[in-house]
Amino acid sequence: MNEKYKSAKIFSRIVAKTIDLLIVIIITRLIPSGGFYVGILYILISDNLFDQRSIGKKLLGLKVLSRKENKSISIKDSIFRNMTIAIAIFFKAIPLFGWIFFLLIIFVELLIMLGNHRHMRIGDELANTEVIET
Repeated sequence: MNEKYKSAKIFSRIVAKTIDLLIVIIITRLIPSGGFYVGILYILISDNLFDQRSIGKKLLGLKVLSRKENKSISIKDSIFRNMTIAIAIFFKAIPLFGWIFFLLIIFVELLIMLGNHRHMRIGDELANTEVIET
């Protein structure tokens, strides 16, 4: 990654993702029959919307860049990097034990972010992306 960009702080990333997860909750409540799937779709492609960033990232002044191309990510990159979060949401829908898997996935993502000097999570490694401050 080009050093002219500053890696996003963990707290900013957590707040941005929390905003996006709240949007998923709202979608699932507003569209009872298919909102769950629309919410997962939003999570998967969210980093390629709204000026190439999710609503949470846009509100917090963050952006995702491709590490190999040093430019905005593609929709494919967005899907790859958010697949772990989408899987966590999918598990959350399973009665009783689903929450355990959801929290476990989120906890592992957070641990990996804390242990990485650029605060990258599994999704960033899979898609070769990095979240930066704009």
